[in-house]
Amino acid sequence: MKETSIAAAMPREAGVASNATECNRLQSGRHPLCGVPPQPGQSNNPTINHNCTFRPPTPEDITTLAREMRAGDRREVLRFAGMDAREAAESSIANSAWCRAAILPDGNLAAIFGACRFNLLEDDCAVAWSLSANAVERHRVAFWRGSLEALGMMKRAMPQVKVFHNWVDLDYAKACRWLVRLGFSRDLGAGTVRGVCGGVFGRFSIRN
Repeated sequence: MKETSIAAAMPREAGVASNATECNRLQSGRHPLCGVPPQPGQSNNPTINHNCTFRPPTPEDITTLAREMRAGDRREVLRFAGMDAREAAESSIANSAWCRAAILPDGNLAAIFGACRFNLLEDDCAVAWSLSANAVERHRVAFWRGSLEALGMMKRAMPQVKVFHNWVDLDYAKACRWLVRLGFSRDLGAGTVRGVCGGVFGRFSIRN
């Protein structure tokens, strides 16, 4: 999660770009994202806090996010994996072991949060992500509180995971600050990677 992306759930080694009209410098030969089954025992019942309602994302949520995704998130997923907003949302949701849409008190979509396990041999690690909509700019306090709640929900839903991480566009200063405030830290030892459409990405992580 981050403010917001944590880039979407697209590790560099797994990303595949199909948005050729927006990025004509994509590398070829990358493997497509692999499917991850949902975690057993997860509930689909909505969860409500004082600010946001959390529920499994619907097709309407994806359409809204594709239309209303914040410019910083849209730029980040394009730079990292060459995906447009809809592709990033659909692929991230499809590969998530846990995923929830956060709905603001006025009924607008705030963000979709999730966590993926791309390497089932590394059961103690997961890729955390979030993608946010423009509505959060009008409800910053509600979004912040909802982000804290979503982080807690994710940790409780995946107790076997010891570390959540993802690569973040280091030019996206607002997102980096938001992550640190949530409790994530920059993994300086991991170095940096370049996105398929440019940008320098650093890895942030948080322990469960």
